[in-house]
Amino acid sequence: MSDLKKSIKDRLRVEKGFIRKKWKDRLRVALVYPNTYWIGMSNLGFQILYQILNSRDEIVAERAFLPDPGLLDIGTVLTMESQSPLKRFHLIAFSISYENDYPNLLKILKISHIPLLSSERGSPYPLIMAGGVAVFINPEPIAPFIDLFYMGEAESRLNKLLDILIYNLTKKRIDKKELLKDISRELRCVYIPSLYNVYYGKDGCIKGMEPIELHLSNRVEVAKTAAEDFKITTSTICTPNTEFSNRTIVEMVRGCGWGCRFCVAGYIYRPPRRHPEDKLLEYIRETLKKRREVALLGASLSEIENLSLITHEILRQKGRFSISSIRIDSLTPELLEDILNAGQRTITVAPETGSERLRTAINKHLKDSQIFEGIERIATIGNISIKLYFMIGLPEETWEDLESIVTLIKKIRHHMIKRSKKRGTIGTIKCSINCFIPKPFTPLQWTPLEDVEILKQKQRWLKRALSKIGGVRVTFDVPKWAYIQALLSLGDRRVADILLRVIEDSLSWKDALRGSPINPDFFVYRERNLEEILPWDFLDHGIKKGFLIEEFRLYKVAKESPPCLPSKRCTRCGICSL
Repeated sequence: MSDLKKSIKDRLRVEKGFIRKKWKDRLRVALVYPNTYWIGMSNLGFQILYQILNSRDEIVAERAFLPDPGLLDIGTVLTMESQSPLKRFHLIAFSISYENDYPNLLKILKISHIPLLSSERGSPYPLIMAGGVAVFINPEPIAPFIDLFYMGEAESRLNKLLDILIYNLTKKRIDKKELLKDISRELRCVYIPSLYNVYYGKDGCIKGMEPIELHLSNRVEVAKTAAEDFKITTSTICTPNTEFSNRTIVEMVRGCGWGCRFCVAGYIYRPPRRHPEDKLLEYIRETLKKRREVALLGASLSEIENLSLITHEILRQKGRFSISSIRIDSLTPELLEDILNAGQRTITVAPETGSERLRTAINKHLKDSQIFEGIERIATIGNISIKLYFMIGLPEETWEDLESIVTLIKKIRHHMIKRSKKRGTIGTIKCSINCFIPKPFTPLQWTPLEDVEILKQKQRWLKRALSKIGGVRVTFDVPKWAYIQALLSLGDRRVADILLRVIEDSLSWKDALRGSPINPDFFVYRERNLEEILPWDFLDHGIKKGFLIEEFRLYKVAKESPPCLPSKRCTRCGICSL
């Protein structure tokens, strides 16, 4: 344990902005990110939760993470601020961004000597809560392990839940079952799995999901922050041990209006919310007085019309910045010049597919000509490397679509060489090619994962074809792990049994999948009927299912639909008509 404490204290020594409070008469919350410190502290949502919790005087919130690989055998998890075991807290709150972290959640409970199943945890144990984007698209694969889920954006209604928890866990101290019932009466955005029964038909599909308490609704509302209440949020803890390395993260925009049919962020965060440029400028000026480097974060920074005004002001104030993702067709020469002057040497471009046909089908709103124009602008400005993102295994994908990836990369390299010739140096091209994984609340939620063996075959072909192009580096994800991610993304409560066997019984994934009472291919390789009850259908994001079906049919015929523009207040998806 001394090695773990030393590791934590070493990290605290280089942190700026963490909060340490006395425990007496306060609700003790262990805020846990189910991955390593590096990944958790790079997550703005996790830092926002830390701020919200510790802004309450009645709460002491301390962070915890999955121990680094060399420290897992120590057999415990300690919080950062006081190096205390998780068992000593009233509430353990997991912030989960990715389905792949579900096994880590169970691993953390196991090495903390806390029973994994909610039904096996009595009052001596902390209450286990989970939130984050992964669970408010589909919480069912981990439903048997969690006492309650907070569904949606924390800024919206988390404080009301905290009021109930403060009173009941520090003063009243009522039985866990009674507490959960009380919470369910007060908040429609809290999901308590033990208060719902799920029924299955002979075909294995969900037949129904019913609450066991009369006051409960069949639907759980996902909390959203209204546009007028949407405040600029930033990270408050800076450390060199993150992806952003001592930069203050500033959320510029939430959501994305383009509506790419594979991307969950384009649907669950509707309508996209952005801040006026003048407010962003004012906020960033104040931020630069404290720290000289900022990371501009957003699913689509192209939603900000005059982004170059902001980046230019940062440089004028002697600051530096990095940007996350931005569409290549919105990269102006002025913005590119600022990116180069800020020291950023790689720009990420996501064509997603090689062919325009498939790019139209996914609703990307991006032509080859726009990609080439953007590449030439980048290469003209300076020696900047390009990172390209592609997917394989999309529905209706053909071998011609796969060949188009190679053709597109060749053409991108040609345009880079053409514009870099006078300078005599050229940036590198890095390609990341990943397997398409269907996600809930997207128009492709009914589609299966492509067979793992076919994905491997496509990867081998692409590796050979791309090895013939000079100056191009390629990485692939692993199809067998894409299978696991699809299982955790699309599965229902029965998938929890597989997770339990992997962590509790220490089985390999292969053995756990083979021994499952339900064939996991049922969740991964099966195309769902449009009328079928899906495991996540009980969640209410405000999006009409008919809209997703319409978008799915447009995918099938490779037709685009217009982007989501909040100013237009259309009623297609249902969000703006609420």
